[in-house]
Amino acid sequence: MSHSLIQVLTWIFLALLWIFFIRAIRVVFVEVRQQRKALEEAADRLNKASGSRLAPLKFRIIDPEDLAGTSFELVDNATIGRANTCTIPIDFDDFSSSVHARIFVKDDKLWIEDLQSTNGTFVNEKEVTRPTNIERGDIIQVGNTVFEVYR
Repeated sequence: MSHSLIQVLTWIFLALLWIFFIRAIRVVFVEVRQQRKALEEAADRLNKASGSRLAPLKFRIIDPEDLAGTSFELVDNATIGRANTCTIPIDFDDFSSSVHARIFVKDDKLWIEDLQSTNGTFVNEKEVTRPTNIERGDIIQVGNTVFEVYR
């Protein structure tokens, strides 16, 4: 083989090698970008449940005092009550119903609805007679249990 043919083949080989590396790096960047986008979309869906783009809302018991500080993360279609099947079980509260109230997402906001409980559900000391929007800082009373909504 002539020297010039070897040089041409060497340059072709190097060009193909560079093309291979550039395409491999591009594939990695595309995959990382897609994973990041999927994670951001999942975080957005989770945060929309709480009506926020920062972090999901949570319930913190403030009364009874012996359970103060116990917290529950709010999720779509959560239930509050004495039943063990409730998302937020308050089996210690004799004044709450088995399934006392429901929390749900509608129009990217968090709502609470009383489920025909005996002693009612209150948001900021106002009785819930229809679905009521809840936000950070609201005080929720279910039976004798008082919660604070926080982030």
